[in-house]
Amino acid sequence: MGLEKRALAAGYTAVQYMAGCIGSTACESLDPNLPSFLRSCIGTCVVVLGLTATGACAGAPPGGCPASSNAIEGECCDRCNVNLPGMQQQLLEIVKNSTGTNTVLMLINAGMLAVNWADNHIDAILRATYPGQSAGDALAAVLFGDYNPAGRLWPAHGIMTLAPYPTWRTTRW
Repeated sequence: MGLEKRALAAGYTAVQYMAGCIGSTACESLDPNLPSFLRSCIGTCVVVLGLTATGACAGAPPGGCPASSNAIEGECCDRCNVNLPGMQQQLLEIVKNSTGTNTVLMLINAGMLAVNWADNHIDAILRATYPGQSAGDALAAVLFGDYNPAGRLWPAHGIMTLAPYPTWRTTRW
């Protein structure tokens, strides 16, 4: 059914969509039409942010950050930090501060992301990892209360910045 069909079925008159970011997965700049779009928003804003999965990080130096983006995660690919990549943090803050409506942050990622500001200012945070082809239906069911994800936390939910990031033992005994 997807988010738009579920919203219309629930009696909402419209679902508006805007990409917000311009550029590659790194969200290099914000769309200049964003302020006028946000002025027309009423109801709840759902902001989808996160990382891009890849099988390998082409162009990354051994043990280093990808040359092109900090938004990529995958095998043999280290990220330089755990912050939201590019201007995603600024986009989230602009949406929350400009609309005055309830705001839901939907994270699409598998690796760590520091979401300290969101934890203190956003009304709801939903982490969807990489949800697959039925993502629209599944996420709509959660957002409209048809399904309760039971508030499960991902394994390392307490790590919010790079400084206290623990060293994990990855070798066998």
